[in-house]
Amino acid sequence: PSPPPSPPPPLSSPPPLLPPSSPPPPSPPPDEPAPKWERITCPAMSALVKNGDLVPSPAGLITKQQTFDALLRVGISEKVATETTDANFDHIDSLDLNVFRMNTVKRNGTPDPPGPSEHFRSTGIRDGRRPSSGRYNFGFEECADFDGIAGEFSSDDILNCATLVWDHESTFDSNSFPKKLPTNDVLESKRPPTCGATDSGLSGCHPDDPSLDQTPCCDSQLHGAINFMFQEFGTPTGEDAHMSTTDMKKLWLEAEYPPDFIARSPRGCVDTADPSAAGCQLCLDEVPTTGPGGLPVTATTSTEAQRYCRCLASKQLSAHELDSIPEHTSLECSKDPMVHANVTLTNRRRALSELTRPRELFDSAADGAALRNLLSSFYQSRGLAYDDVDVLITSQTPSTYSVRLATSRSDAVYLAYSIRVDLRSFAQETEAPIDIADVTVSDDLRLNGCGQFCEAQGSFLRGFVPRRPPPPSPPGPDIDPCLRPCLQGTCQQLSAFATCDQLSEVGCNCHGCCAESTRLIARSRPPSRLVPPSPPFASVLGAPLLITPATLLAPMGHAVRVERARRKQVI
Repeated sequence: PSPPPSPPPPLSSPPPLLPPSSPPPPSPPPDEPAPKWERITCPAMSALVKNGDLVPSPAGLITKQQTFDALLRVGISEKVATETTDANFDHIDSLDLNVFRMNTVKRNGTPDPPGPSEHFRSTGIRDGRRPSSGRYNFGFEECADFDGIAGEFSSDDILNCATLVWDHESTFDSNSFPKKLPTNDVLESKRPPTCGATDSGLSGCHPDDPSLDQTPCCDSQLHGAINFMFQEFGTPTGEDAHMSTTDMKKLWLEAEYPPDFIARSPRGCVDTADPSAAGCQLCLDEVPTTGPGGLPVTATTSTEAQRYCRCLASKQLSAHELDSIPEHTSLECSKDPMVHANVTLTNRRRALSELTRPRELFDSAADGAALRNLLSSFYQSRGLAYDDVDVLITSQTPSTYSVRLATSRSDAVYLAYSIRVDLRSFAQETEAPIDIADVTVSDDLRLNGCGQFCEAQGSFLRGFVPRRPPPPSPPGPDIDPCLRPCLQGTCQQLSAFATCDQLSEVGCNCHGCCAESTRLIARSRPPSRLVPPSPPFASVLGAPLLITPATLLAPMGHAVRVERARRKQVI
């Protein structure tokens, strides 16, 4: 018999499924050939790179965080570091750019790849392969004589001459003073809505009274960038800055820091690896023990003391941390405004724990936590950004607490007024677990002059827009009304959140020294992502809605966290 048929071969198992192949990682950008500081269009960035304070990658890339840190480390103010990095990086998803290829707009030739964003109009001094001494000498340098004082630049020279020379698109007049020269290029996407092709200057801009705005108003980064650089690298910093013609030319054409800037910069003594105040110990060691004539050493009398103060500022410590450093106070370093309130609580509690077990009438830990939660909600209702590190609460008596609130100059008066007038009723309306019997607010908000630490005024995006001076005060029997404090703020500071008529309804008489306006005025401040103020505060002023800076500015593109010692702040 035939053998039985062989069994069929076993079915082979299908091959195991392999995971889908991942796309290959993107190739790193090619190294930048022969990177040179001369090719960087921004004089300030060029100086940072040339002097080793900002080190690009082999591909020429710098990041927003890296640039922000470098600016603070050399002694630039936080305001300027924030505004400049926001403007230069926030429109880029990766938050980095090629610092050697920032000339992205050209009338002739091939522009650099998209990414970096140029100004609306440009001087063209640094738009070529190397800085143009011809353009600088022909249009910029002679502006040092605009105020009648030769040999140095002042704010008058910068604002009313240097920023206006190239603020034209077709005009050419080499006989006027300042000269009228055509801009090197135009970035249409940044054209101000009130600035036509034949318009120029800032004479039509009136932010203190928008009802008086006229065209043309060509406020742009052309003005802001030149103004910021001068006021931060000049001496002293701020509106009173001066800089010799020699130092200005070296900064623009050779990327060299001015000598006075080098003297006050902490770049040579800061320990960048230590984010605490101890990272400034070497700067402190250089501070002399006595000042001229045996007087106490302060930042006003000692460059070394100013250098130490700027080092502390670069560490981004909180205002309360800085206040706890003895040398920060004794050397008269710059202090942030502070609202100091005393809050007295009643013995009434709404906590559920009262229903289940007895407890002490006052518990400092529980009361402190409840006060912080209350303040967080209160800030939000007023359109203010709340940060826990800005709040310091200490117990004075079993029922009274000292509440110190670090804030900004633009918010200090508004916050002090709101705490004084509204915090107690807000606690009742929101049914907070604590009852407030009384709130007192100190008149001293630390709004004194900025001394040696004045920051550049104006806006990086708009420039230093001229402000109308207040009308003269009527004669008074006892005192000039402009000197009468109301919540320790001048009338111009108070107009940040209300008109004189509205302020008079709450007992603050500022008539005679404030420019009257038919609309509410908002001071410039960084954009807020918080809600506008709540109706309770508006009703106190008798207005349909009180406008604060937070209601006028839209959120920005990217929320970038800048690392700080013991804190992080959204930039």
